[in-house]
Amino acid sequence: MTRPVADPAPVDLATVMRRIELVSRSWPGERIDPAGCLRGVRLEGTQPPIFWTFNTAAELPALAAHMPAGQPIIGSRSLNEIVDKPTRESSRLVADVAQIYARHLLERFGNGPCIVGGNCQSAEVAWHIALHLIAAGADLRGFITLDASWQLPLPVPVRMIFGRTSRFNPLIRGDAAAMERRHANWRALFPAYELRIIAGNHGEYFRPEHISALATAILAPLPKTGWRLRASAQQRWGVRTGNGGWTLTLPVRQVPPGTSAVVLAPLLGRQGALPLARPDLFDVASLPERRGRYWQVRLTALAEPGPWQIAPVLCAEGIGPLNWPPGAQVLELPAVTPTQTEPANHKGWRERFRALWNRLSGRNAGFADLGRRSRHATLEHQDFREIQFREDR
Repeated sequence: MTRPVADPAPVDLATVMRRIELVSRSWPGERIDPAGCLRGVRLEGTQPPIFWTFNTAAELPALAAHMPAGQPIIGSRSLNEIVDKPTRESSRLVADVAQIYARHLLERFGNGPCIVGGNCQSAEVAWHIALHLIAAGADLRGFITLDASWQLPLPVPVRMIFGRTSRFNPLIRGDAAAMERRHANWRALFPAYELRIIAGNHGEYFRPEHISALATAILAPLPKTGWRLRASAQQRWGVRTGNGGWTLTLPVRQVPPGTSAVVLAPLLGRQGALPLARPDLFDVASLPERRGRYWQVRLTALAEPGPWQIAPVLCAEGIGPLNWPPGAQVLELPAVTPTQTEPANHKGWRERFRALWNRLSGRNAGFADLGRRSRHATLEHQDFREIQFREDR
């Protein structure tokens, strides 16, 4: 197949699915959908099926060969080499393709227990699949990523697998303080999580010398959690503009009493593109101590043109998301002019981070930690914006 470098004209969903059908023809296993975009191996197995999204044709047969006889695995294709990167980032194709995958999975396997995962950029497709399965009432036992430092909330246990020498491995990037902030966010974004380190570097895990370790990491028992997502009243956020950004407000009474660590994950998307189609556009920030009648969250304006929508997801340590699904309340963000244009790239981010941290560190607890944008939910491209929290008194 010729790899598309750039699409000269907008690509519609039908064209994308046709491309996926063509590149999936050589995949092993039984067709799950009429076009053969999803393939199932060892479907006679009795273990909960693993729904995994891959980036290349060689990955499914490699992983399936190292799965035990009773373990079904169903492979789907990411948009890697299907459409160009700008198209993936500026459209909702990833979310729409995942919705099609999820529909076929539900038709074939119903709402029974299952596991969802993906490697690198495939994790974005897998996350959308997980959203649809949860919404349909499926018993999703866990979400697993490979070389993706996942920062989007999910109400199920999460396992993040990294290569020991991979540039995406957060344990070998940054300082101890930055790593602790990641752990603090993960403790709130998911009801339970764990990191697993395996031999190899990025792009090497499906090779003969590493595939067995990957299969073992995927099949290991998922972290335990005593809490399951249950229906609750939706948090009702308000939004107003001013000072080159937006302020979100939430009544304090809608946060569980006694909660010590709360995280806001405001998922941003272009108008009409929610659930999230751009995982690189979001912030995660710890909320300060609750006082007064409201949480008040200040977000600086994005340099990229809107219009934007935001789906605020409030999460608590040891619990995970408190309001679900993430698109249950979508707020329109009116157009504002940024007070300061962000750099177009990530050069010099350490200097910007240090200066901002020094400014904030001397202030009171009304200021939270730094938000982070993470392109494709990895650490490859990073940028920071200030997120300021205030209180109504």
